[in-house]
Amino acid sequence: MKALVLINEKSGTVLSTGAENIEETIVRELRERSVTDPVIVTGDWRALVEAAQSTTFDVAICAGGDGTQAAVAQALLGKDAALLPLPCGTVNLLCRDLGLSLDIEEALKAGLDGAPRRIDAGLAGKRVFLNNIVFGAYAELAEAREDLRDAESFDDLNFALVSAANALFHADPVEFDVHIGKRKVSLETNTLIVS
Repeated sequence: MKALVLINEKSGTVLSTGAENIEETIVRELRERSVTDPVIVTGDWRALVEAAQSTTFDVAICAGGDGTQAAVAQALLGKDAALLPLPCGTVNLLCRDLGLSLDIEEALKAGLDGAPRRIDAGLAGKRVFLNNIVFGAYAELAEAREDLRDAESFDDLNFALVSAANALFHADPVEFDVHIGKRKVSLETNTLIVS
């Protein structure tokens, strides 16, 4: 088995646990299963997507949050490869929905020792989503949280805080047209979750 290990260095659990510690755990578990020389990429989600698109492998072990998992899944479309998501984000809804442990090592062992299974994926515009996709105020707040994580200067931090405040205090309803099969549903809300 050829493994591609993808670690989003900016994901919530990766920030608190440390990318090096997660990499160590993954490499140890792979070695115990006679998988040697995995390709390891640590970076932001864009670097992980690029690696998933340009590398040949059987399984992509992805340590990241729900957004990272969805972006990597989109990169895997058309490839004969499996995605093993690890609960390394802030909320980890995909891992929860799949019944994976929120303990990284336990989730990794279960994924490596279990049989692969197919899951549904959805498409919103040109974007693939796995268990859910969010539009509106909640999505804007999540984006502001990412800006806070990426802030490199006081000005960046200030901008991120203003963005977060705007998302919270100006969460006015927006009109959405949702197409379900041949049916069109129009609704007005400040957050739309498709799951």
